[in-house]
Amino acid sequence: MSSDTGGCGKTYYATDLAYYLHQYTGKRTCIVDLDLQFGEVSTAVRLRPRFTITDILAREDIDEVNLADHIDEYVVTHDSGVMVLPAPKDPSDADRIHPVDVQRVIEAARAKFDYVIVDTPAALTEIVLAAFDMSNQLYVMATLDLPSVRHMGVFLNTLEKLTISADNVKLILNKAERDVGLDVDQVTRLFPQGFTSVLPYAKEV
Repeated sequence: MSSDTGGCGKTYYATDLAYYLHQYTGKRTCIVDLDLQFGEVSTAVRLRPRFTITDILAREDIDEVNLADHIDEYVVTHDSGVMVLPAPKDPSDADRIHPVDVQRVIEAARAKFDYVIVDTPAALTEIVLAAFDMSNQLYVMATLDLPSVRHMGVFLNTLEKLTISADNVKLILNKAERDVGLDVDQVTRLFPQGFTSVLPYAKEV
């Protein structure tokens, strides 16, 4: 999951998608929170994790062990059955995590779980690109406002320059509502590939 700007509802979508996959397929589902400075997956689903991604990467035997054999020790399980590998508690820990670390963690999660959802920050950092390279599907979210729509266009152009296959990119338009200066049809015409989902604004969310 990615977005060009913050506040698009990306984490909400990621947690709902994880819930759906687990509940309706019965398969083991894990969310990896890669917003390493300000990750909110744990907060969004009201978890108080004991460990985070920092802890699994800080193992003294990190170079010798197969992380897939130990990742269950570091995830926290939600009441729904969805598991979460949380972002660091201290934003400064993000500086100690490198793209190769992200690759190892995602590989371990993929070996252990049937579905792995990666929630990323609104930035194209090396960490984020490492996650993109390993993704089967990349969901990019925008909201129905001019800055977000404009940034989505720039974001998609950047992905193309980075040779990330457009076939793997799915667009989601969130918080669609009337009388905001843009309508869904206008935005849809700007993106010929279309939107996989158009979600209405809902105050309940």
